[in-house]
Amino acid sequence: MLEERPGPLRRAGRMNWAVPILVTILATIGYFMLRSVSDGGSSLANSHLMKFALGMCLFLVISLVDIEHWRALAFPAYLACIAFLVATMLLAGSGEATARWVTLGGFRFQPSEFTRVGVVIAVAALYAFAVRHRLPRAFAYLTAIPVIVFPALLVYQQPDLGTALLIGLGGLAVVFLGGVPITLVLLTLAAGIGAVFAVFQSRGTDWQILRDYQYQRIDVFLHPEMDPLGAGYNKLQSEIAFGSGGLWGRGYMRGTQANLDFLPEKHTDFVFAALAEQFGFAGSMVVVGLHVLLLIVLIYMLSRVRELFPRLMIGGALALVFLYFAVNMWMVVGLFPVVGVPLPLISHGGSAMLTVLMALGLAESAYVGRRS
Repeated sequence: MLEERPGPLRRAGRMNWAVPILVTILATIGYFMLRSVSDGGSSLANSHLMKFALGMCLFLVISLVDIEHWRALAFPAYLACIAFLVATMLLAGSGEATARWVTLGGFRFQPSEFTRVGVVIAVAALYAFAVRHRLPRAFAYLTAIPVIVFPALLVYQQPDLGTALLIGLGGLAVVFLGGVPITLVLLTLAAGIGAVFAVFQSRGTDWQILRDYQYQRIDVFLHPEMDPLGAGYNKLQSEIAFGSGGLWGRGYMRGTQANLDFLPEKHTDFVFAALAEQFGFAGSMVVVGLHVLLLIVLIYMLSRVRELFPRLMIGGALALVFLYFAVNMWMVVGLFPVVGVPLPLISHGGSAMLTVLMALGLAESAYVGRRS
């Protein structure tokens, strides 16, 4: 006989408390880094703490709700994300930077960030539906692809290529965790290679796929010295900040690149470069290690869950966290083009932080409801 699912009062005792402990440590590091890059000012740091407190409330509420309730809300949540994306573009006008943001009740947020979670939960629900009704995995795969591609295209039109790519990669991670016939895997790889080829072949033509500045980012990624004071400035200054930190760093609030305003976006996309300058290679490896430890905890949680939908939710959270921190760190050290991806628990910015904490809450909901 199957064990009954635990009620709300028992769920807290079944949580993996390593997750909230690790995210709290990372958010604390973020608080002190934001004070540092603000020359001791508290405005950004206090805002960071307030958004983290809100995010932790959401994390706990989501964790204490049975995962089956979130399965029932998967498609309404997905449709809400699509509606916000469309409304944002209609209200702001596509092609403008403001087309990425919505202000609601005094809170300014980026719908595309929350769409990452919406896509993950929708794809997971599709696979669970297919298994429950004994439909082939190929059906789930072919249904999931438009569910992933449509919001990614909407985000690309904002324009926000980086977030669009990460929405696609996060959704595909859930797809492959759910299971895909090998023939469809090969077809997907072939389509991906063809898409990359088309992107480069379209440059300078009437059917050009990317915008000029996006091609320029690729050029600068390969040859940053070609425009050191323009498009290549961010990448070069970030690498200088890393190099100047050495092994142990220059010390807290003593970074030259960040505190003298040479380093751009030092409180958002490039906060990791500021950290490396102040605390060196050793300090940056501590932050990397904390993120890796969080991923290991999620892998452990995944190994303890047997049901498909909860497994896909934990796998989706794992992919989302990995993509955020890996792409940001690769971008900052020059291993990836500059695409505007923050380091959610350390950077300033509420949308990415809330997205990560919501995804981790769904992972905890899946974990505490496991049958053991």
